[in-house]
Amino acid sequence: MLVEKNPDLPNVWDKDGSLPIHRAAMGGKKEMVLYLLTITKEDAEPKPFESEPGLKFVHHLISNGMYDIALDLLQRYPKLALGDPSPMLAFTLNRSCIPKWNMLQLLAALNLLLLVSLTVPGKFEDYDQTSMNWAKIFIPGWRKLLRSVTEFAGNLVPQIRHIKRTKLLHDQAIHLVKWLCSEIVQLDSSKASSLFEKPLRLATIVGIPEVVEEIISSFSSIVRHKNELDHSVFHLAILNRRENIYNLIYQIEGLRQVLLSSPDTVKNNCLHLAGYLAPWPKLNIRESAAGAVLQLQRELQWFKEVENTTLPQDKEVENSEKKTPAMLFVESHEELVKEGEQWMKDTANSCIIVVTLIATIMFAAAITVPGGSNGDTGLANFSERKAFKIFAISDTLALFSSTTSMLMFLSILTSRYADEDFLYALPKRLIIGLVTLFLSIIFMMAAFGTIVYLVFGNDASWILEVVIGLGCLPVGLFVFLQFPLLWDMIKSTYFPSIFGKRSDRILL
Repeated sequence: MLVEKNPDLPNVWDKDGSLPIHRAAMGGKKEMVLYLLTITKEDAEPKPFESEPGLKFVHHLISNGMYDIALDLLQRYPKLALGDPSPMLAFTLNRSCIPKWNMLQLLAALNLLLLVSLTVPGKFEDYDQTSMNWAKIFIPGWRKLLRSVTEFAGNLVPQIRHIKRTKLLHDQAIHLVKWLCSEIVQLDSSKASSLFEKPLRLATIVGIPEVVEEIISSFSSIVRHKNELDHSVFHLAILNRRENIYNLIYQIEGLRQVLLSSPDTVKNNCLHLAGYLAPWPKLNIRESAAGAVLQLQRELQWFKEVENTTLPQDKEVENSEKKTPAMLFVESHEELVKEGEQWMKDTANSCIIVVTLIATIMFAAAITVPGGSNGDTGLANFSERKAFKIFAISDTLALFSSTTSMLMFLSILTSRYADEDFLYALPKRLIIGLVTLFLSIIFMMAAFGTIVYLVFGNDASWILEVVIGLGCLPVGLFVFLQFPLLWDMIKSTYFPSIFGKRSDRILL
């Protein structure tokens, strides 16, 4: 309506040097940007899509996830790709539209299960290696049917539309990064290096492996670049605990150990940097009550991983403060060890009281036979009934599991609490202790239920049903309250490592 009244409004510059289309891009209004593109005069003076206004416009488009519009504009105005600051810097402001590697695997699995057709036309198909696209194996008729089913399912289940949109945005982002890299590498070496340096450093700090991988692949000499502290991309990845960036080292064959062993300005090699405490944002992510223990375990995993990757002599190298990596690790993590030790002891003390009570009750129940015993034979009066046999088995299992749990928690209390104990020994004991505690509660409820049924049930089946239902309540509460902690411990201790080769693509 405004444009109908005054067609010149889309071309009016404000005091900050912006047109309405620039403001729409800044605010992330994609539909408004698309509309204004059709009515904004490209040949007006000053040029809206060239020089500084055009470069700012591209930055706003990328930072707000409008990758398709940004690519179309860059292809029409390729000089913008070579502007300073580089448009690649905008990717570091919008991490969410480039999902992590494990999230892509989840999306690929959902793709497979839901038959979501995510075919991206043109060049997108050349680089999409994360998702098995079923649509490619069907004839066009089947592809049409799949898309129809997908659209129908998407209308019913919004999550399906979200999956499709997320994958599409990821593909567009990667294609845009590839295109920008291909344009920049055509410049002379020094100019290309200056345009790549800051995006590479910031992408490493915030953790965007796709951008880092494409830059290194397109301009391999950049991997040797260091900042003012002589930190390379892998030094920064270790300092900021970005495992998705560090894992790119496995795609570099020749210079792997050289890059990790090179010292910085204070003679710290990569193993020294792994010995420093993780930055506050990483330590502040406490996903469970056992945050200190899990974080210390992750810190130890980082240190061991870098230790296994670097040269053996790097373990004994001293920095400018005459400290080896091991000494630096112990000193930097002293407070975290104390916090983890206190939490482990508090947890073990609380749990050992519970399992001791369960063991006492189960032992008393075993020697106080429900229903009494035959005075002549000494056998239990209910010994021939199935419910009594269930009671005997449940009571025995409850006693044994609670005793095992008691010993596990006792071993935690008497542990030496050395740094390396938090890597495997202490988490393993806590896992066994919690699992056996959970089992002892289940068997205790089963034993109690059979006693109630034998003594008071009079073979009434409804009594048994009520007892089973009520017995599930404490078991369910234990699962609800303690399972997240147990799951975090199991995942951190026994699941596949966060480190390792994630792609067969060779960077150098």
